[in-house]
Amino acid sequence: MPTIYPDPDLKTRENMQKMAAIDFQQKKACYEHCYGRKLTTDFSYEDIAGFAPCDGSL
Repeated sequence: MPTIYPDPDLKTRENMQKMAAIDFQQKKACYEHCYGRKLTTDFSYEDIAGFAPCDGSL
């Protein structure tokens, strides 16, 4: 992923918000590329590495 640099013309808070947004977009694109699926906020037990229910219900 490309390095994110602060904009010297922006205030600290503005840079923090801008850089956080760019960082999220880069990570989202990387996730979607690597896993071949869209990033959602839906929870699934597949999201937990190595999860195996004790009762075998899943």
